Amino acid sequence: MPQAIRVLVVEDNPNDAELIIRELNRSGFAPEWHRVDTEKAYLEKLHADLAVIISDYQLPQFNGLRALELAKQHQPDVPFIIVSGTIGEELAVAAMKLGAADYLLKDRLARLGLSVTQVLEQSRLRLAHRLMDEAIRQAEARYRSIFQNAIEGLYQSTPDGRFITVNPAMARIFGYDSPNDLISHITNIEEQLYVDPARRAQFIEALQIAGSVTNFEIQAKRKDGSLIWIAEHTRAFRNEHGELYYEGILHDINERKLTDAALRKSEEEFRTLADNLPVVVVRYDRDLRIRYINAAVEATFKQPRSAIIGRKPTEIVNLTQGQLWETAIQEVFDSGNTELLEYDYQGRKGLRYVSARLVPEHNAAQEIHSVLAIVQDITNRKRAEEEVRRSEERYRSLALSTSQIVWTLDPQGNLTSITNIENTLGDEYDPFNWLISIHPDDRERVAKKFEEGLRHQVPFDVEYRQIHLDKTYHTYIANAVPIIEETGTVREWVGSSLDITERIRLEEQLRQSQKMEAIGQLAGGVAHDFNNLLTVIIGYSQLGKDVLDSSHPLYSKFEMIEKAGRSAASLTGQLLAFSRRQILQPIVFNLNDTVANIENMLRRLIGEDIELIIKLAADLGVVKADPGQIEQIIFNLAVNARDAMPQGGKLIIETHNADLDETYARNHIAVTTGAYVMLAISDTGAGIPKEIQERIFEPFFTTKETGKGTGLGLSTVYGIVKQTGGNIWVYSEVDKGTSFKIYLPRTPEASLTTKTQISAVDSLKGSETILLVEDEEMIRGLARIILESSGYIILEAKNAREALEVCQHYQGTIDLMITDVVMPGASGRELAETLKGLGYQMKVLYVSGYTENTIVHHGILDADIPFLQKPFTPDALTRKVKELLLNQAT
Repeated sequence: MPQAIRVLVVEDNPNDAELIIRELNRSGFAPEWHRVDTEKAYLEKLHADLAVIISDYQLPQFNGLRALELAKQHQPDVPFIIVSGTIGEELAVAAMKLGAADYLLKDRLARLGLSVTQVLEQSRLRLAHRLMDEAIRQAEARYRSIFQNAIEGLYQSTPDGRFITVNPAMARIFGYDSPNDLISHITNIEEQLYVDPARRAQFIEALQIAGSVTNFEIQAKRKDGSLIWIAEHTRAFRNEHGELYYEGILHDINERKLTDAALRKSEEEFRTLADNLPVVVVRYDRDLRIRYINAAVEATFKQPRSAIIGRKPTEIVNLTQGQLWETAIQEVFDSGNTELLEYDYQGRKGLRYVSARLVPEHNAAQEIHSVLAIVQDITNRKRAEEEVRRSEERYRSLALSTSQIVWTLDPQGNLTSITNIENTLGDEYDPFNWLISIHPDDRERVAKKFEEGLRHQVPFDVEYRQIHLDKTYHTYIANAVPIIEETGTVREWVGSSLDITERIRLEEQLRQSQKMEAIGQLAGGVAHDFNNLLTVIIGYSQLGKDVLDSSHPLYSKFEMIEKAGRSAASLTGQLLAFSRRQILQPIVFNLNDTVANIENMLRRLIGEDIELIIKLAADLGVVKADPGQIEQIIFNLAVNARDAMPQGGKLIIETHNADLDETYARNHIAVTTGAYVMLAISDTGAGIPKEIQERIFEPFFTTKETGKGTGLGLSTVYGIVKQTGGNIWVYSEVDKGTSFKIYLPRTPEASLTTKTQISAVDSLKGSETILLVEDEEMIRGLARIILESSGYIILEAKNAREALEVCQHYQGTIDLMITDVVMPGASGRELAETLKGLGYQMKVLYVSGYTENTIVHHGILDADIPFLQKPFTPDALTRKVKELLLNQAT
């Protein structure tokens, strides 16, 4: 197979170049060639992968000797052959001296193939020799480097005890300044270096017998007289002259020896310590077998040490626990990390818990040679931890189940935990800067309270306002107690914060309700006394008018007295309404009908500049109330709304069905859950300031100018609503208007009540016998005069006792008893029941300014009980008496 070669032909004649290549082909070569004929082109093609350069001697621009010179400069390893037609022997010799591999004449090219073969082989041999020389040189350099830089001591010595050569490490090991320093000082190795000549003699003997000694440990002396341990690896050699010498490597093992001694001492101390520890100490080797276990195993696990040494965990305990142990031990060997192993087992005294810490043990080379396990019975600790965990769970459950915010502080007062803030204080609450959420006016006081409690280590509490989830300030009360350690120091503070905003609001509502109740009791008592007086004033005024002609000068005076009495009676009626002591005569009706009946009257009342808007629910439920009183409520609120809109506005009257749930009841004191009908009366007027709203239902409280109102309008509304079993709430903002919402209980009665129309009687005269029972002498006298003037026979008594005596002594029939309800001793109702029990069949007319729960219940008149409200007129009394006497039904 032709040999591929790269050839550079320096020839100006292309034909001659072709002849050269043809001869190479014929000689068994497959040349890849280039022809050049200038120095520039020659330099461009002159590169390292050329196999041979074939050059003519004489060229037009430069000659073969110049080409040879350049080749030796740039590629000295590429063979150079001169082929010329004119070169003489003298020039050829000159070329050979300059480095040409051969020269040929062009007319003798047959030798070209042989010449190329020879020069290529010579080139290969030269390269091989050069590479061998370089390898030898590098090997020697490496040996010298190793010899000079080795950390072990390297030496050659003679059998008679002298060093031939030593390296720097050898000198350092024995404390000499340099190798020459060591060689010059040590003339007898056995005597000058080694402490134990006999031990050294053993070394020489072994060396002579075996030819080498490995890891021979012996103690030697350093230059300064100190002793070190060394280990030698030496063998015998003979040089080219047959002379015997030794070559060796010497290790400084002094540190290892000292370490080993320390380890032995440490091991002894370890065993002494471990055997006296109350915990079990176990050492495992790489086979996972126990190589040591201390005496505590006998007390803890009731097993003798001799039965455990040399065994694996799976050979001692059950398979599951044993595999758990072996896996953990192997993990320590593999990773070098400490492992913590905990497990339980069934002991003689029940379930026990064990903890084992597995620690790797390293040798001097920092290799893990064993695993040490420290094993202890942690049953008591586990039980204590379980109790702590349960306690913490109870605490956490309690903290999370309560509506309070629960928190803890460290001894320095820093917040360490807090619960239940998501739905109260919100996500923006910063526990590390909690004071910023406190109202600015409260911050200094709260911080001072906390600081005092922390400083004196005593429980403390403080009330403050804090920003809430709804971006408003709520009132909180915080309590904290210190948790004291046995040492007397505070471990932490545990506290809670309770939102008392709602409680404060309800307490305020309760105080307001109690205040209104107290005022009502006072007003009711005053009204009762005034009604007695007004009955006399109005009655005698009418009697005076009845006996005078209207033209009489005294007639107008009696008329003015009567008018003033009626006005006073109206005021006392309002007081009774507020105090819920007026007598109501309720029926079942629809509020929509009441509103519709008075719509035209309302429009005239409020004027044209106020728009009346009425929105009535189509499916409105019915209520049981006094329609007249409901009309009074609407009129009173409409008048107030009109006065609040002097420039005009809107008055809106609405009705709706309402179901008040627990949430509403919690937020509105005295409200019970259930079905209600709501009557809302709203205006777009001036509104009511917040500081005034809590007083608007008080009697005689008014913001109107003197003479513009009595202050009894809203108090009357309040009393009527409450006496009917309902509730009234006001919602108002200054300059935005006011809305009064009245909630009256929906009644389950299906049919509406129709008023019974009593036909007028022709004459109020009569002749029947009437028993008049009244403890107030003036009223009793007035009633007697009125009734006697109408023809009736009057029997008088000032109390129940006298009334019984009158009945017992009177021989005739008593047709009617008129009695005050409230009297000293027995009440009018009790007197009537006593007489009925004695067989008397008289009719009874009850008269009162207000009543306790005698003939009414919470102001609601019992069915079919005749009643006359004080103050009454003579006409009202005689008409009521006539109606009762005409009705003979019992």
